[in-house]
Amino acid sequence: MTTALDINQFVYHTGTLTIAPGDTVATFTGTLLQSGPVRDGDWLFAGGTIAVIKSVASETEAELFIPFGGEAVTDGPYFILKASLLRYQPALIAVETGQLLAKISQEQVIYNVTGDEPDPSIGKEGDGAWKSNVTPWKFWKFLSGEWVLQGSPAEKGDKGDDATIQVGDTVTLAPDSLATVENVGTPGAAVLNFGIPAGPASLKPIEPWATGVDYVVGPPASFVSQAGSAYECLIPHTSGTFAADLAAGKWGLVAAKGIDGTGTGDVQGPASSTDGGLVVFDGADGKHVKALDDADAALSELGGGAAGIEVFKATAAAVIRNLIMSSAEKSYWSDMAALLDPAAYTFTFGLSKSVTVPSGKNWYLVNSWFMLLGTTGQWLFQRINNARDGFVVPMPAGTNLTSTSVQNGYCYICDPSAVNSDSRYSDDPRGLFYDRLNRLKGLTLNETFVNIALSSAQGTSATANFDNDFTNGIVTLVSNHETAWTGLVYSGGGAMNLENEISDDHQWRYGRAVTIPFQRSAFTGIQARAASITGESSGFSSLQGRAAVLYVKLPSDW
Repeated sequence: MTTALDINQFVYHTGTLTIAPGDTVATFTGTLLQSGPVRDGDWLFAGGTIAVIKSVASETEAELFIPFGGEAVTDGPYFILKASLLRYQPALIAVETGQLLAKISQEQVIYNVTGDEPDPSIGKEGDGAWKSNVTPWKFWKFLSGEWVLQGSPAEKGDKGDDATIQVGDTVTLAPDSLATVENVGTPGAAVLNFGIPAGPASLKPIEPWATGVDYVVGPPASFVSQAGSAYECLIPHTSGTFAADLAAGKWGLVAAKGIDGTGTGDVQGPASSTDGGLVVFDGADGKHVKALDDADAALSELGGGAAGIEVFKATAAAVIRNLIMSSAEKSYWSDMAALLDPAAYTFTFGLSKSVTVPSGKNWYLVNSWFMLLGTTGQWLFQRINNARDGFVVPMPAGTNLTSTSVQNGYCYICDPSAVNSDSRYSDDPRGLFYDRLNRLKGLTLNETFVNIALSSAQGTSATANFDNDFTNGIVTLVSNHETAWTGLVYSGGGAMNLENEISDDHQWRYGRAVTIPFQRSAFTGIQARAASITGESSGFSSLQGRAAVLYVKLPSDW
């Protein structure tokens, strides 16, 4: 059906939406909600459900009447139907119409002129009038009660001939001569050669001082050497004795002689040598030296053959560190640096899951819950998360972890081979590890927290999202007060606990500094669970709970 109206006038879907089940605030990106498009009472369609907007809190946030009941949306699509009844209230429409008319009456107006000149019956001080249907166009301004022509543009002149300018040769001319510019091309394709006069020299070439010589102040000034020092002539004179001329202020010191050495004895060497070559003592008398023809053979004594030679020749500290480390040390520091790299981590969660370390690789178990070593034995739990101090479980090749078909399990694993193709892990892995620790202390701390109301029902949990302006981060502190546990919300469902717990319902207070790398695409926020003192299901009445994590946002060159 064709109408004079456009359906886009009745919907708003600019930017993206982020919201989770149970949220009462919808967070948008790239929107201007408050500037006019969205009203209280409009309908939000997202996550497979409809929510009614209670109030527009800002340009990017809207409060809902009831907690969001749809599926989670992260930077995803949405649309808002402009269905609020407030849009059709006569009283509100009259107020807004009056505000619009008042604003228009206060602003200056530019009128379009179709006749020869503006209508003298309209206009107020400062208004403009533009006649654009003639060439050249005209413009008037309303001043002191009448329209005054301000002018019109002149006709455009004829275009001149195209031309180019190119710099040719530049030469140095004699001092005190005039600078020159010469076009060796054509008027339409100029090539300019420049001549630049040389400036005067400040000093003459240095020469030994001598008596009976006429010395000048220049420029250039006389420049002499005497007893190992260099001097500039300050007063024109014919030299007599140097000491008397110096005392009379005729010479100025330019460079003083260096301090004489304090050693004794004569050193004798070969008749000739290679520039930059190395020498060693020849004999034991301390007076004879000889050329070191086989330098590499002598340098090998510094550190065991070729390694000693490379250590001596290396100029970068990182190269030296890498040369003197054993292969075991390099492997250790490469893994320690990977434990601080979010890109090395994977999270597996669910029923009947199985992960196995491939042949030739070593992984590290950083966090686990209800996982079996193989398919039998006891469930395994690993909660002390501190990659910085190596509080992790090594997993050699062939290690297998599984979850059962009746109980969800998870494991958070660091695989160093996922990132060690980066040359930094082989060039200087120890330096990379300490560089990351050093940078970590200078990154801004961010906080995400939740509160659980007093006497909340058993099983109540609260979630809060991280900021959405970063890709990778590191959790540095987990704080838990009167809640059962605090964890990171997994984007695929569930949460990863960050600390030990008594049970799902026992209250606990703890705070611990941790180092837990994570990718925001995998972990979107935090979650905490309500708790009571007894932890019993009957007569359950939770305490008021508070949970928070501190984290840093990692730079792209981490």
